[in-house]
Amino acid sequence: MTKQDYHHGELRDALLDAAQARLCSQSLETLSMRMLAKDVGVSPGAPYHHFKDKSALRLALCQRGFDQLSNDLDKYPALDGKIKAYFAFAVSNRALFELMFAPQATFGHSAAKLHPHAAPVYKCMEKALDDDFPSANEHSAIAVWAFLHGTALLLAASPITMKLGEKNPLDFVIGFVERLRSD
Repeated sequence: MTKQDYHHGELRDALLDAAQARLCSQSLETLSMRMLAKDVGVSPGAPYHHFKDKSALRLALCQRGFDQLSNDLDKYPALDGKIKAYFAFAVSNRALFELMFAPQATFGHSAAKLHPHAAPVYKCMEKALDDDFPSANEHSAIAVWAFLHGTALLLAASPITMKLGEKNPLDFVIGFVERLRSD
């Protein structure tokens, strides 16, 4: 983002965009508010009008990430589409995805501040799993989601494809879900 690419009142979003872009190449720990201010072309103190500290920025990034993931999932009515959207989000937003589910997401803040943003993702996945597996109990749905989430983390963070050989990781997960459907 170049200096003054945002309108007054949009600085918060510009700072979140810059922080998310920086997460692609550096850790959150090395990211500074001063660096973000420089990225968007404002004074070093300007970010503090929107974020009390780095933990508030981290929380806002996670809230925004869950909102985006929820929007992406809502585009697909069936479980297979939601699985693809979940994987696409995990891969294209690797650092943010990992942060969203990390304990650090709420350090310095109540988890209740993240819950309204994370709950729609859980509800969306729970409903899709219930629709696909109507006879399954709540624990089964959680187990399937845990498998999907764990595989998405592995896909985003490591070369799981080497372990799967020729099989596409997404095909692997959808095949697993299809086997569960037939059981």
